[in-house]
Amino acid sequence: MDKSILELLETVSGADLLFTLFLIFALTVLALTQKNNIMKHLNKWRKTKNDEEDFHSLVYELKDSIEKLGKEVKQNQQDRDNELLQYRDDSRAIRDEMYKVMNTQSDRINDQSRQIEKLTKIVVDMQEKNSKTKRAEIKEKIERIYRECHPSNKCTDMQLEALKELIEEYEEHGGLNSFVH
Repeated sequence: MDKSILELLETVSGADLLFTLFLIFALTVLALTQKNNIMKHLNKWRKTKNDEEDFHSLVYELKDSIEKLGKEVKQNQQDRDNELLQYRDDSRAIRDEMYKVMNTQSDRINDQSRQIEKLTKIVVDMQEKNSKTKRAEIKEKIERIYRECHPSNKCTDMQLEALKELIEEYEEHGGLNSFVH
């Protein structure tokens, strides 16, 4: 293509030029008359293309949303698992502390029970000594009344009543000696 445009125009005949101009005119007229049809097809094609792009956009958004949701679900599951582990650890700590307190309380209760047993024994011993002393006093009173009644083999009603009461009191204090009967 080393030839200039003028040289190329010299090779073109008039008929070719007319035919070309006619062809351009016919295509222009055809394009103008078919403008509505062409615009309708172009709009339809544009709408289809836009719908496809919207669909693809929605598909990508859905895909991203699903991935994001999947990550959130995994994170929530991990958080829940971590919370469960923490709850279990807390529960163990509370249980261990509770056992420690229970053991301490049990030891205190055992100590107090031993102290109560000792005190009970002391009180029982004191009661026995007191009863023994009281029995000795009552026995002495019974012997005195008996000595008063024995020489004459006679006792007054008042002495018999006093003896009866003293014997009952003697038995209440654990007296089992048969000589008073």
